[in-house]
Amino acid sequence: MHCITGCDAVLTREHCTLMDALYVKDLSRIGRPLERLVCVDDHVGSCMLQPSNALPVAPFVGDPHDQELPHVLSVLH
Repeated sequence: MHCITGCDAVLTREHCTLMDALYVKDLSRIGRPLERLVCVDDHVGSCMLQPSNALPVAPFVGDPHDQELPHVLSVLH
């Protein structure tokens, strides 16, 4: 797992399972209680194994005024 500031673990494509031509994140691979985990992704299908843990975001397209990260932080705090 790749660790970044403010997070304990990040599941990237290399940690995903390919299911029906879709890369799916399995939060159970982290080994922590699911009620303490969030799947933040711009494709809700990526979180289909634990949909109640999904926090969908808009795709980042390079807009320097993008406000998705502040929105995610406000939801998590």
